[in-house]
Amino acid sequence: MHLSRFPRLHFSHLPTPLEPLENLTKLLGGPKIFIKRDDCTGLATGGNKTRKLEFLMGEAQQKKADTIITQGATQSNHVRQTVAISSKLGLRCEVLLEHRTGSEDPDYLENGNVLLDRLFGANIHSVPAGTDMDAAMQDIADDFRKNGANPYIIPGGGSNPTGALGYVNCAMELVGQLNDRSLKIDHLVTATGSAGTQSGLVVGLEGTRSGIPVLGICVNADKEKRKNEETGKEEEVEVSKKVKKESPYEVIFKEPNRRQLEEADMEYSIEISRCIKKGILTKAMLAKKYSDTGGLLTEKDAERLVDLYGELAELESQMAKLGAPSKSQTDKEDNRIKNIGGKMALVRRDIVALESSYQSLFNHTADIKSQNRVILWYILHLSYFKTSEMKKPELIFPGNDFDDKTDTYYAKDENDDELFRLVQSKLAAVVSYWYFSDSPEKDDFDKIIDDLSA
Repeated sequence: MHLSRFPRLHFSHLPTPLEPLENLTKLLGGPKIFIKRDDCTGLATGGNKTRKLEFLMGEAQQKKADTIITQGATQSNHVRQTVAISSKLGLRCEVLLEHRTGSEDPDYLENGNVLLDRLFGANIHSVPAGTDMDAAMQDIADDFRKNGANPYIIPGGGSNPTGALGYVNCAMELVGQLNDRSLKIDHLVTATGSAGTQSGLVVGLEGTRSGIPVLGICVNADKEKRKNEETGKEEEVEVSKKVKKESPYEVIFKEPNRRQLEEADMEYSIEISRCIKKGILTKAMLAKKYSDTGGLLTEKDAERLVDLYGELAELESQMAKLGAPSKSQTDKEDNRIKNIGGKMALVRRDIVALESSYQSLFNHTADIKSQNRVILWYILHLSYFKTSEMKKPELIFPGNDFDDKTDTYYAKDENDDELFRLVQSKLAAVVSYWYFSDSPEKDDFDKIIDDLSA
């Protein structure tokens, strides 16, 4: 999985440690338990939100945002981290804090994260429990747009497809650590609230074919009183409830017919030609160019890469001699293994950084640009919606031609259109699957539609 295609800032302290919980394992009598220390991600006291914000703030910067808007509970860790990075980047930050608990304790209302929010320069809007937070953020964004600002909204918990990329990356990082230490993990357990962390982990572990299942433990459970069968008394217990948010829209993605497939292929060819005329080469042309000139890497970087791989081989040899971690090892041997493992992680990071700096050349070729244009073509021509009051579906992106439809698409994106937010990621996933799958059979197409509609 190549996440360099997505805008990202780098401010987290990565990779975070993977540590054994030996006392807890002993207390429970097994199984062997490890913890991924994402409390060590840095910024403003760490936490899982830092990873998400690398991609969210990268997207905000790409969109040239000057104002960040987000929301959370009064003592929200997500809000604290968002305000911190906004301050670091010199951006205005508007936050909505929902008074969910009903507590009137001054320390709860003004201390802790709230104090840090103020120190980092946030403009705080306190709202009562039950407020429609998404609508409230949109109202603030609309006011800023009217005054010429360019706001960027980050949902509660940083949980949307962009934020989830932080934990796609975390899953890849974790698999690398497991491989480095010859550890086999059977289950991954995580707390889940707005579900951005869990969804990112699921995608990342599935994308790496790790075979590691993910169990999310809900932290948003409601409290109910139930009778304790042993004592006969009613006790407050936590229960999980599935709540499906009703949407006024039925989204319909029509299967492309033969004519539309041919038109899309023609659009691909036209875009390839247009790119080449501008001097943007295809992957094959770029590879040929560098093979004719002695290779892609400069001599200095090639030497550096050889040195890094040599250093990595030496460290792996040292690790192999020490063997896998075991209870019979001395503290000195255990510290030696951890030290070598840390050095290996740093060398691998430098290798990836160096190789990625060159590999990114191949992510801006005529092929990639043409594929992205065809994905957009399918979305604009095959996306329909219907409400209960409508007799027949209508195009989500109306227009006389491709250019008109494209203008509609970007207008909806810039205005944070509700229907656009609902369908954007689903339609992109469907089109990518249909157009780039090895065997896009009719049954496969129907299945992916059903899965995304669930």
